[in-house]
Amino acid sequence: MWEENEIVELSSETILQKKEGVLYCTNTRIAWVLSNSSKIAISVPFIQIKNQQVSTQDASRVKLRLLVNSDNGGNDVVYTFLWKELDREIARTERDAFKNSLAIKMSRARQSTAAETKPEGTSSSAKTDDDSATNLKKRKILDSGAASNISEHTLKIRQLILSNNEELLHLHKNLVQSGIIPEEEFWETRK
Repeated sequence: MWEENEIVELSSETILQKKEGVLYCTNTRIAWVLSNSSKIAISVPFIQIKNQQVSTQDASRVKLRLLVNSDNGGNDVVYTFLWKELDREIARTERDAFKNSLAIKMSRARQSTAAETKPEGTSSSAKTDDDSATNLKKRKILDSGAASNISEHTLKIRQLILSNNEELLHLHKNLVQSGIIPEEEFWETRK
């Protein structure tokens, strides 16, 4: 079921489209498997996730909604996962672990893609423009390398901090997930 070198980091029993299954977060993707099956029904690499939303604290159901780029270039796909856990506190804790892990992994995926993307075409403008573009590219590569070297312990601490501080989580979404600053720069300014 899992690819070589793929590590399951989180799993939780959920409901998707009135069907029960297990939602997994691995080091490469989000996957959902129908109950009593060993076949992955939904597989979404982090780079394809455009946005995530969660239910409010006082909502009757604990939800995680993912907006995903369509594989075939058509309309985006929305997946809404409902937590099966009857204890809402436990369900919220599990959901928040997914939410925070996804936020970090989506950011890493975007940084890696940005680092791999080369500027298209070069203009005949001054050499300083070329130098600044080269420096920006080098910075993105360094940032993406640094982000991938984050220890699991550090990652869990960051997830806990974000799940306990809604204002910081909002700031993280606005700055990091939108690509304004890299993940490491965000955390360096909060030491």
